[in-house]
This record gives sequence, C-alpha cells and structure tokens, in this order.
Amino acid sequence: MASIRKRGKRYQVRVCIDGKKDAATFATLQEAKAWAETMEVRLSEDDGSLFMKAKRMTFAELTRQYIEQVCPYHKSGRNEARRLRYIISHAWAQESILAITWEEIRNYLESLSDGSNSQSGKPLNPSTVRQAGMLISGVYTWAKDEIFPFLVNPVRQKYLPKASPGRDRRMSEEEEIQLVEGFRQAPTPYYLYAFLFAITSTMRYSEIFALTWQQVNLEEGIISLSDGKTGARKVPLAAEAREMLGQIPRKQGDDRVFPVCKESFRTYFNRMLRRYGIKNLRFHDMRHEGASRWAMRMGNIYLLQKVTGHRTLSMLNRYVNIELGEVVAAMDESMGGDEYAAALPRRKVRPKPSILRHLGQTKSPSRDVSHLEAPEAANVVTFADYARKRINALDQPGTRQKAEKDGSR
Repeated sequence: MASIRKRGKRYQVRVCIDGKKDAATFATLQEAKAWAETMEVRLSEDDGSLFMKAKRMTFAELTRQYIEQVCPYHKSGRNEARRLRYIISHAWAQESILAITWEEIRNYLESLSDGSNSQSGKPLNPSTVRQAGMLISGVYTWAKDEIFPFLVNPVRQKYLPKASPGRDRRMSEEEEIQLVEGFRQAPTPYYLYAFLFAITSTMRYSEIFALTWQQVNLEEGIISLSDGKTGARKVPLAAEAREMLGQIPRKQGDDRVFPVCKESFRTYFNRMLRRYGIKNLRFHDMRHEGASRWAMRMGNIYLLQKVTGHRTLSMLNRYVNIELGEVVAAMDESMGGDEYAAALPRRKVRPKPSILRHLGQTKSPSRDVSHLEAPEAANVVTFADYARKRINALDQPGTRQKAEKDGSR
C-alpha cells in the first residue's frame, strides 16, 4: 500500500509491499502518485533480493558499472567516463540509488553553476551544467533498462538549465593573417595545412587529425569518413581544398594526411592565441568560420548541410554566423535587376578570399631553412616548395628531434 502525506510544500510517499519498503519526496502531487503506482507494481513483482541489492548500491557503485560496461561503446566514452568520475567524487553520490532525490542533484548542479564544486573553481555555463545533469540521468536510465526495472530516475530534465545559445565568434581578417604567420613558423608545415583545411572543409578537429589518404578521393573531390561524430558520411571538397591536398607532402610509412600529434597542434594553436593577444577563439570556431563563408558563397542551406554534415538545419543554423553587414550587402545585391533601385547606392557582397592566398609565393618562414634552399632562389618560394624541403629535412637523423624541441618552447 502507498501513503502520501503533504509536508510543507512537498509530498512524501511511502510504499510497503510484503515487507519491502521505499519512500521518496516530490514537489507535486502528480509526481508523487505516479511514483507510488510504479513502485507498487515493481515491489509486488520483485522477490525482494533485487530490491535489497538496489537499496544497498550507491550511485558511485552504479556509475562505475556504467563506465565499465557502457562508456567504451560511446564515441566520446573517455571524456564521458572522466566527467562521471568527477561527479561521483562528491558526497551525495555515496548514497543509495533509491535514496537520492532531485533536491540533492539540483543542489549539486547549482554548485557547479556558481563554481563551488567545479574542477576549475570557476562558474560553469548552463550548457555544461545541463550536460552533467543529463549524464546522471543517463546512468539511471541505463540501470532501469538493464538492472533494476523498478528504479525511478530522480533527475527532472525539464528543470535542468537550458542550453546556452551557440557561439557566434568569427575570426577577423587580421587574426587570420596573424595565425597564418604563426603557423608558418611552426615545427612542421603540416600545422598550417591543417589550420587552413579546417576552414575550407568545415571538418571537426578529431576528423581532421584521423584523416588518411585512403579516405581521400581527389579525382571525385570526396572524403569518405567511416566513423565521424554523426556516423559515416561523405565530405565534398571544393577546388581550393583539392588543390591544397594535392600540395601536401605525403610522409613515408604514415598514411595520415596530417601526420602530427593533435595534442601538440592544439598546444601550438593556443600558444599562437597568447602570442597575438587573440581572445575567445577556439579551434572548433574554424568549423563555424568555414560554414559561414560557404553560406555566403553558396546561398543554398541544403547544399551547405551536405558540406558540414549536420543532421538538422537547426543545428546547422548554430554554425552559420553571418555578420549583419554581409546580410545588408546581400540584400542590396539582390536588388540589382530592379529598375527603381538601380540608381541607389548599394553595398557589394565581398566573400573572404580563398585560403590558397596563404600558400602562394612568400618569403621563407623565419625558422632557419637557409640550408634547404639554393642561394639563387632569392629566399622566395611557394609554401608547397618550402613544405617539401622542410619535411625532407625533418626526415634526416636528429633533425626531427631538434624541431620538436624548438616547437615545445
């Protein structure tokens, strides 16, 4: 039998079936009744042993099972497991999975929001806090489906913080020039190629550094990804991307298009941001930058969706960040054939120039490459020429170790 009592502004529910008991507190009478009906059925079907096992199990113990049995099969399993381990390091996670209430979880999430319980000690944004709540909810949902059919998920998803609006950070022309100059001085030319390729292809960081030549079909202009974030997909390549890929030297014995350590690349990228005083820019913003550039050039949202690989137009919309000045120019240009507007002053659409301008003739990077070039070369080469010579030099004994040492400074 179930009994419901109002205590202050909340409702306390107690259920007892054949000596098996449980209790919980809810904010509304409707939630209390729903939980009581569920528990009456579950406790009457259970022989008692499973219920007692659930009562003795803490959320931390349940989460460790989830990490071992579920996380390895998720694409972001390692990151998910790391975040769950931090969650269960707090005192509330040592309670029984049947005793934990929404109030305790909400208090924990609020402590993340104000920074008192975050790993960095700084307040977390609403999206990150929401993700923590969804991770906790996911553990309960898995346990209910796989182990304890009577388990009630205490997380109230409708009360979780709403996801923050998508980023709208665009890289300025000046910042692009600064970063290109910084990457020209990198330990390896592959860094600059990877940076520019991220813009033109709109591919994700993990996809770029896992890309192999076997997945690239330059003749058809298609990259075939078998295990991207959204599953298998094909990435169309523009002429500038095909031209750049054709320039990239292939490293013997390594089929990766960008045969470098992605963590080292990220470290170098962050160092460039500090060097040039660039604030609030992430490498993932290059995906936003590329999507926004192609939106201005293509003018067809459905074709753009094929480029970026987003499953929904609503998600694609978060990645296209077109400046209002560009919108005004596009509106003016659309009036070009109107006789009444012909005499009016109009702005012109000026899409950002191709990334190939960064790979044309240029002075050799400031890193010492004098021993790589003939004296009569006048120190002017294309970046592709420099890249081939630099990579050939790195293959010489002892040279790569020196370059890595220089790059780590």
